[in-house]
Amino acid sequence: MKKTSFNALVATLAAIALSGALSLRADTIRHMADTYLKSDGTQFIDTGLYVTTNMSFQVEFEPEIDNTVRYLFGSYGDGSTMAYGLFLQNGKICFCHGTRASTGWSNSGDGGAITAQGRYKVTYDLWNRSILMYAGDSWQFNNWGVKLKEPGVATNNCTLGIFGNHITSSRAVDLFKCKLYSFRVFEKGTLIRDFVPYGRGTVTGLLDRCSGKVHENSLSSAHPFVLGTDDGYMRSWRAKRDGQFLNTGYTATPNTKIEVDFSMADITTVQQRIFGADKGAGLCCGFCVNGNKQFAWAFQDNVGNWQTTGVVADGARRTFTLDAPNGTVTLAKANGTVEYSGTIGTAATKNGYTTLRIFGDATTNGTGAITLTDPASVRIHRMRIWNGGTLVRDYTPRIVGAQDGLYDNVNSSFQTSDLSGTANTGKYRLTAGGAIEAVASGSDHPADAYLESAGSQGIDTGCLLSLQSKLEIDASLLDFGGTTYLFGTGAGGGHNGLYHQNGTSTRSLLMCVRNASGGNGWPWLANDINHVRIRVAMDFGSAKGTMSTPWSRSANLSLPSGTLGDTAKLWVMARNGGDYASMRLYAFRIYDGDRLIHDYVPCAQGGVAGVWDTVDKEFRANCRTTDGSGFTVCGAGVNGSGMTFAEEPQGSHITRRETATLSAFAPGAVCYQWYKNGELIEGAVGRTIEAGYRKSNAVDTYQCVAHFNVFGYAVSSEAQVTSLPDASVMIVR
Repeated sequence: MKKTSFNALVATLAAIALSGALSLRADTIRHMADTYLKSDGTQFIDTGLYVTTNMSFQVEFEPEIDNTVRYLFGSYGDGSTMAYGLFLQNGKICFCHGTRASTGWSNSGDGGAITAQGRYKVTYDLWNRSILMYAGDSWQFNNWGVKLKEPGVATNNCTLGIFGNHITSSRAVDLFKCKLYSFRVFEKGTLIRDFVPYGRGTVTGLLDRCSGKVHENSLSSAHPFVLGTDDGYMRSWRAKRDGQFLNTGYTATPNTKIEVDFSMADITTVQQRIFGADKGAGLCCGFCVNGNKQFAWAFQDNVGNWQTTGVVADGARRTFTLDAPNGTVTLAKANGTVEYSGTIGTAATKNGYTTLRIFGDATTNGTGAITLTDPASVRIHRMRIWNGGTLVRDYTPRIVGAQDGLYDNVNSSFQTSDLSGTANTGKYRLTAGGAIEAVASGSDHPADAYLESAGSQGIDTGCLLSLQSKLEIDASLLDFGGTTYLFGTGAGGGHNGLYHQNGTSTRSLLMCVRNASGGNGWPWLANDINHVRIRVAMDFGSAKGTMSTPWSRSANLSLPSGTLGDTAKLWVMARNGGDYASMRLYAFRIYDGDRLIHDYVPCAQGGVAGVWDTVDKEFRANCRTTDGSGFTVCGAGVNGSGMTFAEEPQGSHITRRETATLSAFAPGAVCYQWYKNGELIEGAVGRTIEAGYRKSNAVDTYQCVAHFNVFGYAVSSEAQVTSLPDASVMIVR
């Protein structure tokens, strides 16, 4: 067993931010979910895993491109065994899936050209014999839907490598340069390896959350991996949420300078304005992706005379700078390489008539009628505006309470999308519902943990409702086909619950109440709550229902009174009998009168995602046995509480024939690591561990570290287990 010291871990966890070198600047919020492990082409990890035809792989990465063959992962084998892997060749993604002979190799038509700085997700599925690749949220290559050929043999005698191709048992070749964000392995749909970037002190590598084992660079002559985190960003959802807009409140002038640090999240749609204030009797100013999917800009009196940069839009991170006082425009890659430079040929003389919007464009006819158009699906990492050399806006992403928005460091103001904004009020506005998503990090703004379902899972609470029941749910819906239940019971005398109905013209959230006499109640709560985090309470005792969103709270709604007559048990993320919801569950509570009887929070045990009942101390996972896929748990902390332990391990005394069970629980944690006397206990990744008797008067110290789906640690208090000496026996004659 490899011994890993616990010394100094507690003191350094908060500071190292998974890298030991990175520190939070005052003007930057780190994005917890974007932790990466970076290789420079001299590192390699041996997973120790033998590939079979029942496996599938999911990987998220950002490559560096050259014209040689580079393997992101591979198992080439030796002799006549199979070759598996994903590799780059001449700027194209390719794959192999068969015998070492050429039968399993892809050709150039199976891959596609990629950019050096794009971020990609690949599913390499040997079990279903298919490959898919995405750039951001877009399916990158349509011809990647082709089926893999039938492999020549069933197993391989060479283990799988990451950041290179494992050829024979002792050699690693074709090493890969990239940022790796995650690497997951499934066996017949069951997650068996879950590698995430890891760092502690000078140790960097991949942590397998299924086993608790840390995999370091196995090439002794190479450099260590570098760990880092991408900056926080504000994400708008044009394609999924119909577009969002933020109003800067600033009117562009001939002395305006704008700098935006961004990356496109979806480029399948056309005409997306990253920011803009267009036309009217004033200054036209904007930056967009045009109909040819190229970046373009405008800065001129009265008209939208858009100038194309010739740079094709993709998912790479860039900085766009429009400097009107100096008459220059530049578009540069994240590494500083300038892709485009231009000049503002016609000097502007007017001030803008319409204030600048972010994530879209504000157009006006000069008479006061404002229309918000061309929303963009884009990530804003930072945006700054100067007027005459004075910084007037400095936006960074921020989560404040339950709201996501941009924080202006100049004016100390926080802005979010606003449903109450109308087309001519000049307020920032969100069309068609939804909330802009800010993804941040740092202890000041922890992301809440949530359990995500794909519309085919549900949890049976085992609870029967009564007239004293009260239900509270904190959730957001992701998909809106047909009727789906956030929670509910089934038939058999009536059913009750909270459901979403997708009609021909509206999407409504309603409560369902039925009583034994056949009366039905359908109190309406809201329309168009897609992708919006909501909190709903349904109280049968007071016959009232309420709902709150980040921007509003509904009035009390009356529920029909009467006898429930419900003999079916309550489910969450579905109703008993079907209507499964695609949603995120943050919390679900059940009361009997004023007494809390169930309090469910996201949790994972042994690689299985589900909910933990903090009242009954019970774990529940997907109860729909016909569905092979489980839930996904993400985030850190519950209800803004951050990454902390809700249950600490407790010490005890044991005798020679006894053991002690130590338990710990951190809401949102997906993996635990237990340490005994400062040394890692490999394979101890669950909430509990058995401590055995060692020797008389021995004192063993146990401590637990919780790992979250996004970057973050929580460290428990120490628990001491003392082995008592055998009792003295006195014989009385």
